[in-house]
Amino acid sequence: MLPSSGLATSFWSLVTALLDSYLRFCSDLKITRRWFNGMSERNVVSWTDMISRCATLGKMGNALLLFDEMPERDIPSWSAVIAGCTQNGQFLEAISLFRRMVVLGEEGPHQDNWPNQITVVCAFSACGHTGMLQLGRCTHGYIYRNDLGSDSFISNALVDMYGKCGSLREARRVFDKTSKRSLMPWNSMINYFSLCWVVECLYPWRIG
Repeated sequence: MLPSSGLATSFWSLVTALLDSYLRFCSDLKITRRWFNGMSERNVVSWTDMISRCATLGKMGNALLLFDEMPERDIPSWSAVIAGCTQNGQFLEAISLFRRMVVLGEEGPHQDNWPNQITVVCAFSACGHTGMLQLGRCTHGYIYRNDLGSDSFISNALVDMYGKCGSLREARRVFDKTSKRSLMPWNSMINYFSLCWVVECLYPWRIG
């Protein structure tokens, strides 16, 4: 038994760091899960590392089960599972988790678990891929109400989401308000306006 809480904290930090290093190089999920299950104590960081590894290997079923089993969750753990869903094409699941996070964030015991920039960017990506424009607009309003919208990272995701949903006017509005533009939003705007021009030429009755 460890003699002090300070030593215990250092010990479990070391164990978590070792698990993180192992997860980066081990592609055998069964071995990794066996080691994880063998840990006498698991903190939120080790749970999140395991979820991220499952997502990286494309095992989102395992990642979601682990997430549901977590005794406590923090913002990185929510972001890990939502990002994993988005990266693996499970966009509706990502949107469902995002909504769940927002609702829980409004409740007393979970008020520290508000979506951050990474989480909302994943939500915008999911909205764009599914064409859920209204939900994208609601999420856009949410980030400005909660002062998350001034970063170029967010602006790039907004331009991409509105463009994928076919709302070029809103994409252009966000683009024009972005003070520091990287190559990404420029490419997105050019691609979406080019696509709109092609559609207008080929299917003029669908425009307007």
